[in-house]
Amino acid sequence: MGTVSITPDFSVTYGKTGSATLVCTAELADGYSLEPADSADNCWVLMALSDGKSWNLGRELEVKLPADLPAGEYWYNASPRLSYQGNNTIVKRFNVLGQVTVTPAPLTVTGAAAKDRTYDGTNSVQITGVTLDGVLNSDNVSVDLTGLTGTLSGSDAETYTSVTLPRLTLTGGAASNYTLPQSMGAVPASVTISKATLTATGATVASKTYDGNTAASVSSVTFTGLVPGEALALGTDYTAILGDGLEEQLRQFLTEHPDTVLVIIDTLQMIRGTTYDNTYANDYRDLSALKRLADAHGIAILLIHHLRKEKADDVFNRISGTTAISGAVDASFTLVEEQRGSGRARLSCIGRDIEYRELELRRNADNVWEVTADSYQQPELLGDRIIFLLSELLCGCPKFIGTPTELAQRIDPDGKEGVTPKNVSRKILQSVAALSEIGITAAVRRSNGKRLIELHRADSAGNAGAGNTVPVDPVAI
Repeated sequence: MGTVSITPDFSVTYGKTGSATLVCTAELADGYSLEPADSADNCWVLMALSDGKSWNLGRELEVKLPADLPAGEYWYNASPRLSYQGNNTIVKRFNVLGQVTVTPAPLTVTGAAAKDRTYDGTNSVQITGVTLDGVLNSDNVSVDLTGLTGTLSGSDAETYTSVTLPRLTLTGGAASNYTLPQSMGAVPASVTISKATLTATGATVASKTYDGNTAASVSSVTFTGLVPGEALALGTDYTAILGDGLEEQLRQFLTEHPDTVLVIIDTLQMIRGTTYDNTYANDYRDLSALKRLADAHGIAILLIHHLRKEKADDVFNRISGTTAISGAVDASFTLVEEQRGSGRARLSCIGRDIEYRELELRRNADNVWEVTADSYQQPELLGDRIIFLLSELLCGCPKFIGTPTELAQRIDPDGKEGVTPKNVSRKILQSVAALSEIGITAAVRRSNGKRLIELHRADSAGNAGAGNTVPVDPVAI
């Protein structure tokens, strides 16, 4: 008679009408034909499903599932029949078992609500609501808010426009039909930390001779309501800025606390006032003042500053302001997240007294950055991503010959790796030795007035002698 086989397994995402074409092959002897299970409507019939439902499998073996089928795994069987010479005489009926997998639908978090509170020195806030995008059919699904807290970008008394959420848990009757990203990152929110109220008691007022005014010297004041670990000094101006009392305030503090080794300023703009003029001279003046203070007292001053959103070939060119900022300091560090909410970032370090260094970081479930790779222990990280990208390219083809623009487009089409037509030649020439160690030869040359990059994998045809090619300096051509 012959044989019949059907490859029946397929999967769909919850909430979408499942559709998949099954593969049917039949090797039949002369006179035999494969007929549908029901000749009246000429279709394959799904005889049973593990949840008790059943429906038809189309003439071309196209399976269609209802959108409300819950996430999970299901089994079905189809029963086509074998007839002889078209006379509908059933010679044999086949049972074809298949598995249908309905995968949970992905949800995204578009916003959050948090409870306003009074300043307490921390950046933690209670989450009172989370907005989900992607919920279907008015399903009963939401985020479990029990004990849920988020993290703000600071702890000072002000209004914040975003909050970083931890790993979330879904709840509700349809929760198993959906999934959320493992790391949320920062999402839009409006949270206000109001100023804490302090009470001053136990003040000692010094006696004085009449002088015609109401001013008097006050000492030994006790402040009630301070956050543990924080203190206020009577008579200190806590709004001082650079050039208007801040340096004097820092010197006095360092004199009174000689064991201080680190001062953190968050952020640079907060100590520059509202009339600051963004010029090279002003940037250099302000940073030099802080550097002189650090050198004089033998301490480190960690200055928090912002990056521009625009990408640059050199990440340090993204430091907001003029180049005087990086020029006046001893070292610069940039922390750049791969993608907002991705939970992965790169910390790049450069300075007069340190070697260039890059650290790959991952945000853990407690919202703390952990080091996953360090170029100090893994020097290959510095080159470099270009080595990995070129190795991946040549896995699919043994050689590449093209312009810098063509190569940059091939290995970094969306620009996330920072490879551009302007820097790709330099990156390759800096990595020639490392590329050679993994069996890749590289050369940059001129042909018909155009710069070409030529790459060969060691086992590629026609690569004999490619290792004798001498790379040229792209600046010189």
